[in-house]
Amino acid sequence: RVAPCASEAAIMCESFEAGHRDGDEIRPRSELLRSLADLRLDSMSKYGLVARGEAHIYLRGGLRPKKRSECVWDHVAGVPIVLAAGGQVTDLRGRPLDFGSGRSLCNNEGILATNGTVHAEVLAEIARLRGELLLE
Repeated sequence: RVAPCASEAAIMCESFEAGHRDGDEIRPRSELLRSLADLRLDSMSKYGLVARGEAHIYLRGGLRPKKRSECVWDHVAGVPIVLAAGGQVTDLRGRPLDFGSGRSLCNNEGILATNGTVHAEVLAEIARLRGELLLE
């Protein structure tokens, strides 16, 4: 089962390779997210860590839409595992992931998988940062 926690106590998992950490655009701008402990590893095992309660947030994507959409096969197996454990998975705008549009998640912007208790707060933080970016 996912592990509930206060947002300031959450553990965030992200890619080990800097080139795959597109959340690096979000995290340094966010007082909430930059202060969190993190686990860096590669593969989609990040979904498993959230589902097991060893991490609370998996963030993939940035404040601007990427040129390349996420591949369906990289995420389709992890999403039901997090959901079955009581977590929540959406894109960075809060929309469900659309696995029915071909080989990529072309109708989604990024991915946010959480324990559920911090999901709305992280989405609100991302929306706030997008608003600030528009003002720059």
